[in-house]
Order: sequence, then structure tokens, then C-alpha cells
Amino acid sequence: MAQYEQGERFIEAVENVGGPELLNRAFEDPLHLPTLVEIRDPSLWIARLGPAVTAA
Repeated sequence: MAQYEQGERFIEAVENVGGPELLNRAFEDPLHLPTLVEIRDPSLWIARLGPAVTAA
């Protein structure tokens, strides 16, 4: 059950910073998927992927 809790915390942290647009970047490329370390510390993934790109 811990993996589900970690996943929920990861999603919440990412969406709090960049909304669903940032979270969706995880699914754009296999290299964008978070590592186990990044799941435990979402700020690392957020720093690696950067802010969500918004359309003008």
C-alpha cells in the first residue's frame, strides 16, 4: 500500500506546482517517467522536467 500513498503524494505535489499539464509530461516520453527517487521526492522530478509549457 505504501507505493499507492507515494504515488498519490507525487501526483498531488506535481499538480500543486504545474497542474495537470505538468503531470501529463510524464506520459509524453518514457524518459519523462519519474524514478523511484523522484517519486519519493517530487521536487527532483519537477526540477528535471521544468514548468509546464502553456500555449499562447
